[in-house]
Amino acid sequence: MMGRRAFLASLAASLTTSVHAKEAGPPDSNGTVLGPFQVEPLAGLADIPAPTLEALQDQVTVLNFWASWCQACREEHRYLVALQRKGVRIAGVAVQDQDEAVLHYLEKAGNPYGLVGIDNKRELITMLSLRSIPQTFLISRRCEVVWQTDEGLDNALVAELLAKIGTIGG
Repeated sequence: MMGRRAFLASLAASLTTSVHAKEAGPPDSNGTVLGPFQVEPLAGLADIPAPTLEALQDQVTVLNFWASWCQACREEHRYLVALQRKGVRIAGVAVQDQDEAVLHYLEKAGNPYGLVGIDNKRELITMLSLRSIPQTFLISRRCEVVWQTDEGLDNALVAELLAKIGTIGG
């Protein structure tokens, strides 16, 4: 038989657990669902549109924040190129950068981005609480963040990302 104190502790624990489960969102989500945002397209890449909420809907997308001047971004770039070669859809958002510098870098290093732009208005940066670059998010078909890292991509993170893409049907 359970004492009153043990019963109340058990009841409090179950209520706390159910509240946290409801707040956690779907199992593949960190709780962030993208809303409308505007990212500026890159002048000089008219054939590659900027990321928009509408463009991200209905397709699993890797969303990568980077800058041409960022050394860690340059180090992870080869992993983005490799992901793109595997058929992964990647959207790139340059941060605190200039169109000319971004274009020059992509011409030199290769462009893994099917969607690319600059977030000069900081709408998407603010929405995702971007803390640093590089930062990479996996966005579901319902525009939910289902995976993220604020470390530069490497072999281990790419394997984790590809596994997550596989589990959400990308």
